[in-house]
Amino acid sequence: MIFYFNLNVGSGIERTGDTVLSMLGDFEVIEYKFQNPPALMFPDLVKAQPTVILINEFYPRLGRVVYYYKRAYPDTKVVLLNHCASELEYRGNYPYTDRDAAIALRMFWREMVDVVVNLNYVKDIPDYLRGRLVQRYHPIDDKFKVCLPWAARCRDFLYFGSITSSKFSEEFLLNIQDTNLKIDVIGPPIRDLEYKKKFNSCENVNYLGFVDEDILHRELNEYRWLIIPNTEREPFNLSIAEATRCGVIPVIAKSGDWNKWLRGAFVECNGVDSVIDFMKDYMAKKEDRNYRELMDRRSYLGSKIITKRTNYDEFKKLMESYI
Repeated sequence: MIFYFNLNVGSGIERTGDTVLSMLGDFEVIEYKFQNPPALMFPDLVKAQPTVILINEFYPRLGRVVYYYKRAYPDTKVVLLNHCASELEYRGNYPYTDRDAAIALRMFWREMVDVVVNLNYVKDIPDYLRGRLVQRYHPIDDKFKVCLPWAARCRDFLYFGSITSSKFSEEFLLNIQDTNLKIDVIGPPIRDLEYKKKFNSCENVNYLGFVDEDILHRELNEYRWLIIPNTEREPFNLSIAEATRCGVIPVIAKSGDWNKWLRGAFVECNGVDSVIDFMKDYMAKKEDRNYRELMDRRSYLGSKIITKRTNYDEFKKLMESYI
């Protein structure tokens, strides 16, 4: 039996977690969604006594719970889906004042995890994970595909994902106001009230609200460009892969090392101003037939590449082999 920690954290992490859950139909699965403290999680885990613990993203509270459980039940197999490269860069050392918590978390990484399926680019695999870490792309449902050729699409610029000052940057909000450019934005409600005021005051942004995944693939097929005006080392792996599968070409302000991992047909810019310059340049030549044909081919090629890398059935076989 599988005990699946697929916490209700929202965003791409939970969406990937739900995709993996859909692969487990042939197994007995208990899905645990609640972000409870360890004292409440642990009794539920002990009551179930699973043979496999599957974790969709590492959180310290989960690390502590699983550490103590596997101490009592050492034959339990632990499989972790890791979304965040920085977790691996901690190298199992956490600056906790609680010495017991620090030891539990360090030992979770070093001894308790049998397999880490890493969904993010990691430049250097830590020595303590060698032989246990497997690099993979996010699995994506087959409904994310090209339904409308790039050249036939009627909408230009889209951003979708979490709307925060680091992902949809304040610098971009400020600078785009000096242009005639317009961008549609899809995402959950903004939590930061100060940032929300700045976002709502920008007339160049058309906020469309949250779009359910069941229709997201159709929305993506309406657009030509995915604009990612990030200012921090944020990979956007899932957003880029979903958009690219649908034939949208990503335009990225800052990518970093991870672009070696998630290669595809995307435009890499040197900062937010460079993204805006690219948008202006596109608007000046969007009616050029040769340009549209060139981008149409690039869109098709990118979709083909990323669709192969994010194949649902292959990831399902991988998960079944670990479980």
